[in-house]
Amino acid sequence: MNPHPSRLRLDQHLLSPSPDITEHARDCARCRDYLADANAEDRRFLSASAPPRRLAPGWLLLPIAAALIFVATPRYENRTKGDATRMELAVWRQNAPASPPYRAGDQLNFRYASPHKYLLLVSLEADGDIGVLIAQGDQSAPLAPTASLQTLPLGVQLDANPLPERIFAWVSDEPLAVEAVVARLRARYWALGPPDRQTLPIQGVVPGASEHTWYLERQ
Repeated sequence: MNPHPSRLRLDQHLLSPSPDITEHARDCARCRDYLADANAEDRRFLSASAPPRRLAPGWLLLPIAAALIFVATPRYENRTKGDATRMELAVWRQNAPASPPYRAGDQLNFRYASPHKYLLLVSLEADGDIGVLIAQGDQSAPLAPTASLQTLPLGVQLDANPLPERIFAWVSDEPLAVEAVVARLRARYWALGPPDRQTLPIQGVVPGASEHTWYLERQ
């Protein structure tokens, strides 16, 4: 049995600190060094220009192993008055920021600043297919509140489906039930007319949550 936490668990610890990982790292030089290196890379992301280095085929959550430059991407935001939440998206292709139309293998990376404690990240494609990208089991994933922009430790690689899609991020004070959110999003999709199913102009899916969406043209 491997006595060390997986890299996925260590990366999740960077997003939302876990007491058992913290305790393990006190006595484990290997895991302590991994976390220290990852934190150092995150602090350098504003001044460096290298894209993520580790890629794999298909729809995958990928550890962010290098600093990123975040570029402006068209988005929609629905926040309550006074909500300071910010979400930003960077799309990378090989060694440079990508521009639309986006392709299979392009990597999506996110950073955020928010007082809220939970994040749910979902994709909706023009054919109605819905993918849950970041969650914890059947609920939103824990999110460490922060006033300064922080990079999420996991990125998402686009699959081979060439249809346009919209990425949804919901940030909330309480965990959201994934099944309920997906059901609401699916109902909103089928309420659209056929032309709108290509642009997916959907908003306000989860009342009370801070909602951020990005439309991605694909090829």
